[in-house]
Amino acid sequence: MTNYYKISRDSGLGRQFTNLEKQGEEINKRLKEVEAKYGFDGWYIGGRCAEGGVVAVIFPEGKTKSGEEIDTKKVWKRGDCGYNTFAPRARGEGAKIEKELKDCGQITRFDYNELMNVNDPFHLIGVALGSEEWIGVSLDKNKSKKIPDDAVEITGSEYEELFKIDQP
Repeated sequence: MTNYYKISRDSGLGRQFTNLEKQGEEINKRLKEVEAKYGFDGWYIGGRCAEGGVVAVIFPEGKTKSGEEIDTKKVWKRGDCGYNTFAPRARGEGAKIEKELKDCGQITRFDYNELMNVNDPFHLIGVALGSEEWIGVSLDKNKSKKIPDDAVEITGSEYEELFKIDQP
């Protein structure tokens, strides 16, 4: 069973969630700069990451946005995220690009879990950041050691309405 919570952005816990959200925006801004520099068209992040933690970039048809062929001999290797994905090689220019991607930073899903006192590496909380006043959190019952006082339990219907979530 899933429990739903709303957290005021003005509360202490809300400010912590908002801080992670702002850090994520900064990470994405830096990643967009790296994307523009090398001409890739998006990226994939690792499964444990909420922002950053790039594991592959996308070069449609193996070309940069400007249409240049990418160097698959020295700089890029095929990525593991599907066709048209590539990862920097471990040496030379690839290592430099890998460092640039890592230097953008990352936020893991566990950073969000920690705020709700969830210490289960196999369980990731759901976070809805689409409201200006509230942050939404969904998590399986009994996954938190102690729900923070700033988190107010609400029904699933209230959660869907508050965060404009369409259910199939």
